[in-house]
Amino acid sequence: MKERVLLVSITGERGDATTTARYIPLGLAYIAAELRATGDFEVKCIDYQMPDSGPDAVLAELRESKYHALGIRAFAVDYVTLLDLVRRIRAQIGGDLKIVIGGPLANYSWEVVLKNPEIDFCVIGEGETTIVKILRDYDHPEEVPGLAYRDGNGRIRCTPGGRLPEKQIDEIEVPAYDLFRVEEYLDHRAPFPPEHSFHLFRRKKVYKTLDVLTGRGCPYDCSFCGRMTKKYRKRSVDLIVEEFRYLMRRYGVNHFAIENEIFVFAARDWIYEFCEKIAPLGVEWRCQSRPQGLDLEKLKLMRKAGCVRITVGMETGSAEMLERMTKRLTPDDVRETLRLIKEADIYPGAELIIGTPGENEKTVQDSVQIFKDLSLPPREMSFLTLLPGSSFSYEFMKKGALKSHEQVLIDLHEGDGSLKNFIHNVSGLPDDELARLRDKAQRDMAANCEDYLRRKKKFFYFTRKARRAIRSLLRRVRNSRGAAAAV
Repeated sequence: MKERVLLVSITGERGDATTTARYIPLGLAYIAAELRATGDFEVKCIDYQMPDSGPDAVLAELRESKYHALGIRAFAVDYVTLLDLVRRIRAQIGGDLKIVIGGPLANYSWEVVLKNPEIDFCVIGEGETTIVKILRDYDHPEEVPGLAYRDGNGRIRCTPGGRLPEKQIDEIEVPAYDLFRVEEYLDHRAPFPPEHSFHLFRRKKVYKTLDVLTGRGCPYDCSFCGRMTKKYRKRSVDLIVEEFRYLMRRYGVNHFAIENEIFVFAARDWIYEFCEKIAPLGVEWRCQSRPQGLDLEKLKLMRKAGCVRITVGMETGSAEMLERMTKRLTPDDVRETLRLIKEADIYPGAELIIGTPGENEKTVQDSVQIFKDLSLPPREMSFLTLLPGSSFSYEFMKKGALKSHEQVLIDLHEGDGSLKNFIHNVSGLPDDELARLRDKAQRDMAANCEDYLRRKKKFFYFTRKARRAIRSLLRRVRNSRGAAAAV
């Protein structure tokens, strides 16, 4: 008889009810596929992003069916949510259910997580083989690589190894998409804002977007980032194409969001093979890249193969801040990469961070200047967050600027990134001054872009303004008619 395993992702929705962008929990889907492929387990998945999911749905499922194990994927911000769920389960369900935690929270905070007796195991790193081994033999956790647990004396232990699956990347099962309501992840994921596409007469497309991975790992050591695994591995192009075809045929996907952080880090031959074999599918896709390793020939090839957006992990345009972040980049690297992406007719996305130690008005404006010089659409700036596992978190924990590891996790849950609810400010600036600099930078980027459109793209600019005015008028008319009908 197969053992029943319930897998749960407890990271909630992003956005509001009308524009919520949902991201399929690929890590959970990979784990589900590996468990199911053994033939020993029957698997069901619950994702908190779904409107009818949440702790009550998990409890109802556990009451209705007999499960041998519960696997929970969680990020650092989910710690409080996790504790609420597992305590309710132990209080209301009881029994001998084994609870296993995976994801970034388990990876870097297992010592904190396992202080809570409701939780049995934490999987360290990529858990495809670790989870199978522990679910097959609960009694010998010391023999499972990459597992944290409490021994017979209640002491917390962690076995060495296990951060990478024992399988080669192409041997890992394709995500178990069929265990998720894939159609509900596809909407609200256009690759770029339509008002900044600069293609006035391009047919408005209804995007059906799904997340995929073409590789895993990141070998860099950015100070603000905690990576699950450093070793970079790329998948076989033929297997990726097969997966794309399946998702297009079954779910109507027409835009793939390639979520590995450094897609373009792959070998040049791999990139060329990928573009050659993806192009005939006629599908659009987006990816992420460091601001290095891109040339115009490669970018034009990617554009021809359907690449419509590259999000660049630049973080800042300041040389001082890049050095403080250990980015191993210069502002010239950032500038040239964004210029080439734009020249290849690919939308240049960018990740921006404000609040690095030593930040000031000049360093913030260095980022604004790059956007102005290249006439780029504006981007939001995110406040620096000290995530467990990052060099910054270790540095400021030692300095006493952060409280206990557990308190950091609680703060991450309660913070919302706004001035009213700041999580960590280690910039050296007062909270209100840092917030002022961010708001000013975002206004400046928006104003610079509008000025560029007004001067260099007059027809596009004024036609867009007319469209906006017409849409606003139509909304007012509809609202007034609705109000009149209600009366």
